[in-house]
Amino acid sequence: MNMKVPLFRLGVLLPFLVFYALGQSGDLPSELGTLKLTKTLQGNEARAFINRLHEKDVTPKNSVRGEYGGGKEQATLYVSIYELRSKAAEAAKRMTRLISKGNRVFGQYKELKHGQLMIGRCEGLGQIHYFFLYRDRVFWLAADSSVAGASLESLVRSVAGKAAGP
Repeated sequence: MNMKVPLFRLGVLLPFLVFYALGQSGDLPSELGTLKLTKTLQGNEARAFINRLHEKDVTPKNSVRGEYGGGKEQATLYVSIYELRSKAAEAAKRMTRLISKGNRVFGQYKELKHGQLMIGRCEGLGQIHYFFLYRDRVFWLAADSSVAGASLESLVRSVAGKAAGP
């Protein structure tokens, strides 16, 4: 695996994304749309994986990564859990600034409003990527285009429930 495109290889996956909203246990959703959870990394293992992608230390102490599959379709969910919401917001703002301008890996950035959530969307590495802040967590979802929309809807329901609404 070429580690020169690390930050983005599996999705510039600045750990964004899934804990508080998913409950105190921090478990990942067992499904995202039609995709089933097939592999997880948590704690130091997830943190080390995400930092290797970025070739630098970008994650808070707590991170989680889940791989989802169903047939040929795949998605990966990264969640970074911060001690304070303000730290998570700072990380999300930094990611948005870096990605919104476009770079060698990600392009076609746009923002989507989904209920109370502001979701960043971009394309790269053959997938669609979504990222958003929720409470003290930053979520990053990288999904094949054929399942991206359904996976995002499922994630938002898991994280924010009815408060996020369509």
